Amino acid sequence: MAHEKIHITVEKDNMTARLRVRGTYDPTVTTSAVREALNELGISYGVDSDAIEKAIEQYNAEQKMDESTVIVKGYRGKETVDGKIELLIEESKHVSIDDSGKADYRNIKNFITANQGQVLVRHHLPVQGEAGMNIYGDQVPAREPKNPRLDAGINVSIVQKGTFNEYVADAKGIVSRNKQIIEVNPILQIAGNVGIESGNIKYDGDVEISGSVDRGSSILASGSVSVGGMIESGSIKLSGVLNVKGGINTKSEGRILVNKELISVYIDNSKLFVNGDITVDRSITISNIITHGSIFLKDQHSTISGGEILAYHSITADIIGSKAEIPTVITIGTHFERNKQVVDITKELEDTKKEFERLTDEMQKMKLFVQRMRNKITEEKREEFRLKIQEYTRTKQLGEKLEKDAKELRMSRFNPAEVAVTAREILYPGVQIHYRGHVEKITAPITKCVIRFRPSQEKPEIEAFTGD
Repeated sequence: MAHEKIHITVEKDNMTARLRVRGTYDPTVTTSAVREALNELGISYGVDSDAIEKAIEQYNAEQKMDESTVIVKGYRGKETVDGKIELLIEESKHVSIDDSGKADYRNIKNFITANQGQVLVRHHLPVQGEAGMNIYGDQVPAREPKNPRLDAGINVSIVQKGTFNEYVADAKGIVSRNKQIIEVNPILQIAGNVGIESGNIKYDGDVEISGSVDRGSSILASGSVSVGGMIESGSIKLSGVLNVKGGINTKSEGRILVNKELISVYIDNSKLFVNGDITVDRSITISNIITHGSIFLKDQHSTISGGEILAYHSITADIIGSKAEIPTVITIGTHFERNKQVVDITKELEDTKKEFERLTDEMQKMKLFVQRMRNKITEEKREEFRLKIQEYTRTKQLGEKLEKDAKELRMSRFNPAEVAVTAREILYPGVQIHYRGHVEKITAPITKCVIRFRPSQEKPEIEAFTGD
């Protein structure tokens, strides 16, 4: 029978047992008595003999045991490690605060971008633990690990790295992730309008907008942009094609810049610069448009009326101008950028010529000075003259280069091919057509006409539109 003063306390998980001796000192409390107490309780695994002996030695020395001592420890086994998902890409949606404390809700980044080859997620794999043993000798199984599921969607590959898997972007684009799948879409898709809720758009790729572009919003894209509704903002710049399923009306605020083609149902009261062709269904009204391509209006009774339009190639619509004779100025066959360069280079050339004339006068004075001094010139003066000659030579070479460049630009700013303005129904008075130095003023209605301009002819040819 166990000693009455020996008390063994077992923890709830059956993994630890403690020894406590109560009452007055009793020399019969020995290591053997403690072991007998353990045996009676059925405790057989993890008994620490050294701990028992040390506890009894201390008890005999102090003739008391105020605190319990751990004398049995079970084996807890190897701990199970759960799997986990580690996100390695920047979170979206950050509202910036300006110096006045005002929140900028338009410039919120509402999406996450990734480059090709970028690691998006690291999935740390679970590790199954090993079974343990309690103090009664019973096996304690390790728990099953938790492992979150994550599948690779479009443009994402899984690369195994031993204890973890990496999810790698196969393309540059927008990262989307729900609970069980991660994918990369090269096209930024905006469900709804571009406005306060979406924030301004700045994306290195193509953009698809299901709604409209609200006034005050901006879009900057290196690819093409498709808009399901209208465009009301004049803060749009893109390197690709702009396709607008509704129309464009910016109320002449800002300017839309398109590097390739523009397609729209209508353009009203807007400013646009388009490097490629412009195709419109219904109308262009009271707008300022520059294109290095052509302008073509498709629908029956399609109209160009009001504003100023410059096109490097031809312009075609059913109706050009209006019955009210609203001023409509068309410049055709002129390349806007090259023409602007001609103006800039001409100004630079004029300034260079003036500088060259000034240096020529100084060179003449230098020559007279040398002759008068009969070559008895100080080294300081020689250095001054040498630098002046270098400046004269550089200015002369710059002038010659500018002359050459200006000549080439003057030739290339005009389209060398035939261009035409075609009114499939009627061309109204109030329309002015500028071609090179010639201005064709329409003073009476002309029905179904084609006005052809050729570089070799001073005046255009007007012929009937036959539907070809």
